[in-house]
Amino acid sequence: HMFFASRQRIAAVRRMIAAVELGSPAAAEALQELQGYQAQDFEGIFRAMDGFPVTIRMLDPPLHEFLPQEGPALQQLCGQLAQELGTDAEAVTRRLEGLRECNPMVGLRGCRLGTVHPEITR
Repeated sequence: HMFFASRQRIAAVRRMIAAVELGSPAAAEALQELQGYQAQDFEGIFRAMDGFPVTIRMLDPPLHEFLPQEGPALQQLCGQLAQELGTDAEAVTRRLEGLRECNPMVGLRGCRLGTVHPEITR
C-alpha cells in the first residue's frame, strides 16, 4: 500500500479516482502525480533488491480503502474533490456513491479497473 505512506499520496489517489470517473480534464494531471510517486518507489525497490528479480503488481487500488463509504467523511471528501476538480459536490457525490461495491475484493480493481479506464494502466 505505497499510497498510504502520506496524506499527499492518499489525496492524489482520491483525486485520480474522482477525476477519471468524472471524465475531468484534471485526470491527466492526477495520473501524472501518481506516476511520480510510483517511479520514486520503484527506483527504491530496484536499488534495495540490488540486481535480484523484482515483480511489480499492476496498480490495484481497492476503492473502498481510499474512499469513505458514507456519512460526513464522504460529504467532506466530495466537497474537497469538487473544489480541486472545478466541479460541483453533487456530481462528485453521485459518482463516488455509484462506485460502492458489495464485495470490493472482486470489484473494480486491477485488470478490471485498467479495462474500464485504460489511462490508469498506461
